[in-house]
Amino acid sequence: MLKLIEEYIRNSLPYYKNVKVLNENEYPKYKDHVFSLVMEGKVTLEGQSVTIQIALDKHFPLYKPLFFLKPYDALGFIAHVDSSGFICYIHDEGLLIDTNNVTGIIEEAFDKVLKTLKDGINGINRKDIQNEFESYWSHLDNTFLIESNIELTNNVKKIKVAKFENYPYYFAGDSISDIMNYCYKYIGKTRMGKPIFIDALYIPLREGTDIIPPSYGTFWTMKKFRHIIYKNVTSSNKKIIEHIVKHKVRSSDVLIVLVSIPLLNGNKAFIGVKYSNFSAIKQGANKRTEYFSHPLYKTDAKCKFVPVRIVRHDKGYIMPRGGGINLLTSKKVALIGCGSVGGYIAVELAKAGVQNITLIDQDTLMQENVYRHTLGVNSLIPERYKNNEGTVKFHSKILGLKREIEEKLPYTNIEVLPEYIDRIENIISNNIVDFWKYDLVIVAIGNPTIELYINEYFHKKNGMPPVIFTWLEAYGIGGHAILTNNNNKNGCLKCLYTDPFDKQAPLYNRASFAAAGQFFAKQISGCGSVYMPYGSIDSMQTAIVATRLAIDVLIGKEKDNPILSWKGNADLFLDNGFKLSEYYFLTNENLFNSRYLYKNDFCDICGNLKGV
Repeated sequence: MLKLIEEYIRNSLPYYKNVKVLNENEYPKYKDHVFSLVMEGKVTLEGQSVTIQIALDKHFPLYKPLFFLKPYDALGFIAHVDSSGFICYIHDEGLLIDTNNVTGIIEEAFDKVLKTLKDGINGINRKDIQNEFESYWSHLDNTFLIESNIELTNNVKKIKVAKFENYPYYFAGDSISDIMNYCYKYIGKTRMGKPIFIDALYIPLREGTDIIPPSYGTFWTMKKFRHIIYKNVTSSNKKIIEHIVKHKVRSSDVLIVLVSIPLLNGNKAFIGVKYSNFSAIKQGANKRTEYFSHPLYKTDAKCKFVPVRIVRHDKGYIMPRGGGINLLTSKKVALIGCGSVGGYIAVELAKAGVQNITLIDQDTLMQENVYRHTLGVNSLIPERYKNNEGTVKFHSKILGLKREIEEKLPYTNIEVLPEYIDRIENIISNNIVDFWKYDLVIVAIGNPTIELYINEYFHKKNGMPPVIFTWLEAYGIGGHAILTNNNNKNGCLKCLYTDPFDKQAPLYNRASFAAAGQFFAKQISGCGSVYMPYGSIDSMQTAIVATRLAIDVLIGKEKDNPILSWKGNADLFLDNGFKLSEYYFLTNENLFNSRYLYKNDFCDICGNLKGV
């Protein structure tokens, strides 16, 4: 196939002239690609003849053809050409390649490459250089890497930078405590070693700033950088900078200035510079001087001046972004029940961006739980016992979840108090939790009697938040989540247990996929080991339904009180001799379309005709 491709590129590819095949020692080097064929030829663009290499990965056509401009600056500093000459003409994510049409792939790709280069020559895609500021910055020579969890505010501020004894990179933060709290989780206390802290400066440029990064192989002078800063900050920030930079610097000082730049696409680039090794410009006049002006004040010393590439860990960067999800960070959720379903809900709520979650559950995590719970055997025993502190005992589920979530998701606050490790009915009767302060309460305890009690409690108290009840059915035949107390609309858990035609009918959940009058619990070794048969996937699926509903409530998308259900395969359920309800045989579309039709006017909790 390579011979045919070679002949096509040499003789038939439009606009490609003076084509030759390169030897392996002439191949470009790019990431982890291993090339099977590289050809080089000439193209005339806007009256200028340039050299372009076409490189085919050894797995082509599973990978797109790569193109390189030689030299990289043959057309000047233009968008989408990096310092290796690689031309970014299309992104790989979601790219579908017709592998049966190899010549068509090459020709279409080549057309896109030519258009990308022409747009660069004519300045049509110049804005892309600014929007990809950080990418260009990272390709500059002699970059110094700093990790950071600084909040990108609109005000100039002094910040701290840590250099750890056993960690190769500096880490910047708004305060020492911000750095240490994050790095304990990120790097590990033992790995970090002893830190040394230096003062640094954060400067935000104003909206409308129009600058592009230095071209490859060059860098700004200190004077140029100072000019860019003062030209593009607000007047109030300029005054703060002028006050800070009046202080002298010593020859041994290391100065770090980090800068956020508003981009045209609404994001921010975050870059920096580092000054070090200060010395007198004129050795004769002041060679004994150890103090110099701050380089943002004036240049009366020479120093090593390099770009800083920043790896961001700040909340605004790593937490979910966009749309209504931004509304979740300020919301407070109480989760009652942290078992197989509730555990997954807690984790997914945190990953969705809910920062403040209170966990309530009386149970400890036992070894028989770990294959259908988000926690594993490493959470069975508390860390303090593993560190030779305290006595051995099994770990509370809510304490295990708090540790698991806060270690993995650094900006999440999981509230767990000793008094929350109790039965929910005790917590309610003793007024231990102020439920009024929450935006949402989720109940995932799998006990319908207690759930009905909770449902009644929240409806009898004025001003209570919306409540989601969620539960899982046996053998993975399905799961449900019902919302109540939302937006002053009727509909509640008791509606499902109220027969609209017979008030004396036995209690039965009308949303159940199992027919009435059946018992599903199994036991392994006696009454103390009774459990409901279902798997972790079933728990996760139910948690997904409940979490999506929770997000819709918190961002104000859901205005009513629906019941949402998912339906699984019933083969195992039927093989064990159980019977399905008529409700199970509704299609998924019908289940969704009827999500508000469960409401019962005769419900004695929320019904319009209760007591009639």
